Amino acid sequence: MTQARTEQVGLLAVAQDRSLKVQTEQVPLQVKRSVPTNFFDALVGVVGFDNIIEGWRLEESSGPAIGVKDVADMTAGADVIARGQGTGVPARPKAAEVSGASPGDAFDAGNPSELDFDARNENFSIVFWAKMDGSTAAGLFGKQSVLGGAGYQACLRPDVNPDQMQWRVRDGTVVRTAIIVDNSVSDDQWHLWTFINDATNSEIRLHLDNGTPSTVTHSTLGDTSNTGNLLIGDDLTFVSMSGELNHVYFVSLALSQAQVNQLFAAG
Repeated sequence: MTQARTEQVGLLAVAQDRSLKVQTEQVPLQVKRSVPTNFFDALVGVVGFDNIIEGWRLEESSGPAIGVKDVADMTAGADVIARGQGTGVPARPKAAEVSGASPGDAFDAGNPSELDFDARNENFSIVFWAKMDGSTAAGLFGKQSVLGGAGYQACLRPDVNPDQMQWRVRDGTVVRTAIIVDNSVSDDQWHLWTFINDATNSEIRLHLDNGTPSTVTHSTLGDTSNTGNLLIGDDLTFVSMSGELNHVYFVSLALSQAQVNQLFAAG
């Protein structure tokens, strides 16, 4: 029988015989280690590593962005998702800082089949932290062969009042869009965004932080798969976003409210 390793943990300091005595208890080491060291660890804990299709993150200190899996590689220094540089340990290191107004500023992930979803039949979620400060409409991410064609995309609309984030899936004819209307969309603060396609229930959902989602059904949607490249920082519709991204993940699950709450708490 293997005995679990333990350590002494202070419980309570009490005055005894004019001195301070600390009551302790033996607790398993793994209890302390259950607290995630970064958002990626938290995501693995919530969804499981096998359900993460692909993702990109910056190390928690500094340096280039890291691809979680080998689905879509990055070119350090060329793709904006890999340009982030940090000094020390900022509150949430940036994996991308997009400041240009050209669609060419986006990270082009190519056309990996794993990220080419048919929203009618595949559950998936796109999760990331973003800090956006733009004043003009901007694409956040998108995968479609041509503008207005089949695929999925998200765009920021700070040019309307109140500000909006729009998450949509389309088959080239039918379009379904979930919208969050909130001026904190582009308040230059870090927010967790969760874009969900729930094929099981024929709906898309959009969460800002741990809030109640905007939900739209898509029961009449056709095939959304396409041969276009996945762009992050643009969506073929507007100029590139202005702001920062980190911890960008594609997950093969339609995340629940409880799972979104867990991820937000871990961030």
